[in-house]
Amino acid sequence: MQDAIGWRIGQEQSQRQVLAQLRMLQLALAFHRRQPLPALIDPYTGEPLSIELDGDTAEFRAAEGRGQQRRAVRH
Repeated sequence: MQDAIGWRIGQEQSQRQVLAQLRMLQLALAFHRRQPLPALIDPYTGEPLSIELDGDTAEFRAAEGRGQQRRAVRH
């Protein structure tokens, strides 16, 4: 029973991680194409993903169980 619960928790964590990466990729594509950045939800917190813009560079962040996922993008 404990193994099944641990497996389920691991699967859920993996799904959230992949979903966060896909959403940050969506943001990166929109930024690169100079399109408006959509407010995408962080699968870890239920809040919008963090977006920091600095000239021709953008940084996207998602919270994670053990830290953060970050992606930096330039035009």
